[in-house]
Amino acid sequence: MRKSRTPRTDSARLTSRSTRRQPRGQGAALVYEYLRDMILRLELAPGTKIDETRVVNELQVSRTPVREALVWLSSDGLVTILPNRGALVTPLDVMELTQYFEALELSHRAVQHWAAARRTPVDLQNIRNAMHAYETAAASKDAIAMSKTNMEFHEAIAVAARNGFFETMIAQLSAQGMRLSWIWFDSFSRDDPHKDIERTIEEHRTICQAIENRDVEQAEHLASTHVETFRERLYAQLSSTMGKAVPTIPG
Repeated sequence: MRKSRTPRTDSARLTSRSTRRQPRGQGAALVYEYLRDMILRLELAPGTKIDETRVVNELQVSRTPVREALVWLSSDGLVTILPNRGALVTPLDVMELTQYFEALELSHRAVQHWAAARRTPVDLQNIRNAMHAYETAAASKDAIAMSKTNMEFHEAIAVAARNGFFETMIAQLSAQGMRLSWIWFDSFSRDDPHKDIERTIEEHRTICQAIENRDVEQAEHLASTHVETFRERLYAQLSSTMGKAVPTIPG
């Protein structure tokens, strides 16, 4: 088993998700969280134009914080701003899924590698807490909580990697992944997802164990496996919904 030494780092230079720039002011932050939650849960469907007037009326804010929030949602890749035409929820393009999963796999491999090399006891506890929170949500089949805690699990690993660039990338990819996950969660009422949930829980546990053991090679390998599990599950659901195989880019 090859183990990497933990490099010395200046914590003041590290960028964490909690300290990344967010919309200024309570109004903008409120609008940001409100719209982000609706987009991630597909309550605002991909391609839907965002009605600024409705948001203003529902949240009792002015247009300024709404527009500031839209700019930040655009930087997250969740909203597309059209000059002089407002903003819409960024579409989910099936033809871009291959590129998405390429980026997801490579980023998770790098993040889990460095998390295994650099994690602290506090990092490890945070990863475990997120893992247990996912298991609690899964036991009650709470799709909303499962989606959020799964994202928190991977973001806790990204924090442990001690690289702000990867952390930002994982946050953006996780947000898109959360939207994609809802395609699978939508099948809960029709199918029994028990085996898929158990597989996810087991993969989370083995990932956590590899990071605890500082086994960078195993952590990387498990990242690829975990992303492939997600890809297979999503493509199967999309194929069932579309009635045909999901197109991919030849590799």
